[in-house]
Amino acid sequence: MAVRDMSVEGAATPPALAMAGTKMPMPMPGNRVLRDVSQGMIHQGNRRAARPLLTLTEVLESRYEDLSDHGETVACYCEMIARRLELPHQTVEMLRLAGCLHDVGKVAVDEEILRKPGPLTDDEWKQVKRHPEVGADLLFSANLGRLASWVLAHHERPDGRGYPFGMTSEEIPLPARILAVADAYDAMTTDRVYKAAMSHAYASRELRDRAGEQFDPAVVEGLLCELDGC
Repeated sequence: MAVRDMSVEGAATPPALAMAGTKMPMPMPGNRVLRDVSQGMIHQGNRRAARPLLTLTEVLESRYEDLSDHGETVACYCEMIARRLELPHQTVEMLRLAGCLHDVGKVAVDEEILRKPGPLTDDEWKQVKRHPEVGADLLFSANLGRLASWVLAHHERPDGRGYPFGMTSEEIPLPARILAVADAYDAMTTDRVYKAAMSHAYASRELRDRAGEQFDPAVVEGLLCELDGC
């Protein structure tokens, strides 16, 4: 079952244009990533750049029940996966920030689409599929080019059937593959206007069934081992 989602530093061209050519644990109370930004736990330059977009994300999540706490929860799952895969500390911190901001591009999606309980039309789906590019351009404009490239690719798939560019396997940055799994797991295990939440067991089967096609197998196992205490 494909999951419906409603889930270069200093370069001169926005990444969306440049690349076109080529629940188990609950989030902590409040927005932990936003709090860490305030307390200086994320690099100072990123802290200044990210604050307006984090605030925009909080406003977006407060308006739509489907998105409530989604960014913070995805950030938590990203951190779990990244630590399981023994990624460098700085990458872990940046992934937390990317998790919180990965859906900021949905500010460009019409309200009625985000609230729609039924299937989307082709035109509506085209609008939704633009959100990684919009989000990446916002991040690039905020001098967060590294995060922009991850957010841009977080709906790409190893089998080349993702969007916006149909990238395959190793063409997709590892942090984007982590975002994809974290995003999908949270989307599956929470209530949405178009579906009820799945159980952890069912969502785990879905992720494993789609490993190698929709998701990176190592990333899938990283998350599930963290959740299941392997």
